Amino acid sequence: MYANNGRCRHDHYYRRSTNECTNECNNGLYVIGDTCVEEGTNVALNKDVFPPNESVGVVTDGNTQSCYSSPTDGPQAIEAIEVNLGRNHKIDRVKYTSLSSLNGNVVQLLDVNRRAIESRIVSSTEMEDVEIDFYSYDNVHYIKIFGEQSLDVCELEAMFSNHADCRGGFFVLETTNECVATCPTGFYEHHDKCKEFNSNVAFEKHIYANFTCSNQNLNNIVDGFHNNGVWTSQLCAIQGCGVDGQHAYFDIDLGIDHEIDRVVLKYADNNTDAFFQSEVILFNNEMHERARVQLTENIEESRTMIFDFDLTDDVRIIRLNSSVDYIRICELMAYNTGGLVD
Repeated sequence: MYANNGRCRHDHYYRRSTNECTNECNNGLYVIGDTCVEEGTNVALNKDVFPPNESVGVVTDGNTQSCYSSPTDGPQAIEAIEVNLGRNHKIDRVKYTSLSSLNGNVVQLLDVNRRAIESRIVSSTEMEDVEIDFYSYDNVHYIKIFGEQSLDVCELEAMFSNHADCRGGFFVLETTNECVATCPTGFYEHHDKCKEFNSNVAFEKHIYANFTCSNQNLNNIVDGFHNNGVWTSQLCAIQGCGVDGQHAYFDIDLGIDHEIDRVVLKYADNNTDAFFQSEVILFNNEMHERARVQLTENIEESRTMIFDFDLTDDVRIIRLNSSVDYIRICELMAYNTGGLVD
């Protein structure tokens, strides 16, 4: 028979959601030991609580209607609640539901030796569904709440939510949203992120045109679908209206500064004259020109045009500028290639 008792060979992980073995944890999953766990899973559920008594244990029972309220004084007063996760976990978020505000109390992540990894003072006055975000740590063994006030807690949850907030000196690896000290091979440092070389930084960015015809959705130009340059109004757009003297251009706002050394166009015109009279201009945040390249190469078979630049490190606006009155475009893409392509 095939029982799949959750035991996988040494180079695979057990995926609980599908009861299968897999060689990697991706698409919203992360690794705990030999298991793939879904991001946002409450790993504190039904875990042991200190002090070990039945009334305190309700804070991890998964029921927000069963609550613990500590006396404010006397021998039964409790100044701290500690949840034992049972093993080291990757944690970046703690949530609690409370009968009253825990404002001013402290939520703390501890390692297996109960040494503090990080502490956060609760500043919210809300009484339910409060989230405290931490930097991502993979060696959290205990969660502790303490303070001078009484503790009125209905439920305490701990999880890896993948919110990608890294402490100073670390970078968010964009493909996994993990925090890393250095960017691995194939990635480059960009602000507080490790961006992958050859990732399209123009994808789904804001676009502006000086002239557009009716019923044109310019967002088609940065939606990630180019249809290999075959015209369709659902995936492409016309920039300009064919009016003599109205030279067409559009700007893509990347949102923040980026490092750019290549812009690629997927066009939808059999007549390429419009593109041989076009240029791509890179601007910084203050609209000062940083670089300009006229079209030098046309790969007609794939309806692709490539504009290569020296690496420019503070590009905010990409402009496609034409001396003709219309441009039919299916996609504009912008990259830092890292010299990894010809």
